[in-house]
Amino acid sequence: MDIKDVEDLYLSCKSDLLGYLLRILHNKQDAEDLLHECFIRFIRASLTCPKIVFGFTF
Repeated sequence: MDIKDVEDLYLSCKSDLLGYLLRILHNKQDAEDLLHECFIRFIRASLTCPKIVFGFTF
């Protein structure tokens, strides 16, 4: 997963996840901070995980 993939994932999930966190936390700043912290942890974890290769057999 390269930085473009992470950016695409963030942009596609950001509004839904932020809305979910806002409903739980009732504080926009806390929800934004938690959203960013989750993505930072995801990026760090993805650097240490082995790469998954998808193969197709025809």
